[in-house]
Amino acid sequence: MSRSVETIRTVLRTANVLVDIVATLTGLVMLACIVVQIIGRWVENPMPWTEEMTRYAFVWMAYLGVGIGFRKAESARVTMFVRYLPECLRRMVPWIYAAVSAGFFLLILCAGIELVSQQVVMTERCATFDLPTWLVGLSVPVAGLVGIAGVVESMLFHPELVREGQESPQ
Repeated sequence: MSRSVETIRTVLRTANVLVDIVATLTGLVMLACIVVQIIGRWVENPMPWTEEMTRYAFVWMAYLGVGIGFRKAESARVTMFVRYLPECLRRMVPWIYAAVSAGFFLLILCAGIELVSQQVVMTERCATFDLPTWLVGLSVPVAGLVGIAGVVESMLFHPELVREGQESPQ
């Protein structure tokens, strides 16, 4: 493999580890907040911040999860119809998949940047924590970047997974 491809692989692996750590932490934060919320209700002293923190952690986890799923082409695709296409069109499907997926994540990235910009300008704050809401909104453009990186990774390093489901009808 060329040196530039190895550099891309190293960068993607490092980014994947960081994203996985953040996704794991958001899951753990959700779990901890839910447990605290249950115990608080059980002892008749509910804590309102747990609901808000659970929601914010869930938003981050959900957006990261969408991008993570594209690393190894684990996204939803319609492969049944692809099997019945002529061979010349079937060869184009992985590239169409990559272009549409990357385009979708580019749209998410741009919309996310706009969202975060508005939240910064409007100085929106979270209700319970008095934190800036752009910290939650930042999950949208981050998901766009993670998704684009996932599409690139799946096309470069797992093309067989992208082509999966395209075998000829029997």
